[in-house]
Amino acid sequence: MYIKILVLVNLMAFAFLASQPLFYLMAFSQAQKSLRATAYIELRKSLDKSIKPTLSFAYYFTMATMLLLLIASLQATNYLLLATTLISLAALVTDIVLALKTNIPINNIISQWDADNYPRHWQLFRRKWFYFYHMRQAAGLVGFAALLFGVVFR
Repeated sequence: MYIKILVLVNLMAFAFLASQPLFYLMAFSQAQKSLRATAYIELRKSLDKSIKPTLSFAYYFTMATMLLLLIASLQATNYLLLATTLISLAALVTDIVLALKTNIPINNIISQWDADNYPRHWQLFRRKWFYFYHMRQAAGLVGFAALLFGVVFR
């Protein structure tokens, strides 16, 4: 029974993380790409400030529940769930590493800009941010889909 509860908690945690790339896919990417520099800078600063604590906790919590799910599926000899959880874990780690090495440093650079005084090539930063974020979106959605597959077909 505990494995079912663990699967449910992990799915809910991963769904929280997967909701961000889905929202970006539906509309938020295009909306941000259409903004002028001052509006984009203000939005980026405000968004980063408000989402950072929540998102950090969500990543830690999802990682913890995923590691527990790995252990539980190994003990239960549920190899399909183990394999799909490993795929999800690899996707989650990919997302985290990309965020730490690419998106977060770019966010930190943008946070130093003044909305009235920003680099002429600010669009290159936005383009680079989206380039790496799209990789993270793919990783997150693949990870969530793998986890769902393991739950549905186990």
